[in-house]
Amino acid sequence: MAGDCTDQPQFVYVAAAGGSRAGINMAGGDAMLDLRAMPAVMAMRANMTVQELAEELFPYLTMVEGLKLCAQTFTKDVTQLSCCAG
Repeated sequence: MAGDCTDQPQFVYVAAAGGSRAGINMAGGDAMLDLRAMPAVMAMRANMTVQELAEELFPYLTMVEGLKLCAQTFTKDVTQLSCCAG
C-alpha cells in the first residue's frame, strides 16, 4: 500500500483521493491533494472528559473506536463491551 509510506492521515478516503490524483498525474495531469478540509480529530484538543468520550458517536471500523471502548471501560464491565458497544 503506497499510502502507508506517506505522512498523510491514515484514512481510506484520503488514500482513495491520493490514489486518484496519482493516477491523473501519471497520465500527464496536474492534480493536487488538498487536505485543508480534513476534520481535526481528537478529545484532547476539545478537553473532553472520559465520560464525554465514552458517550461520543464514532464511525464504525476506525481506530478511534478503540479509544471509545477504552473510555467506556471506566464505567462499564469490559466483558459486556463489543465492537458495537453503546
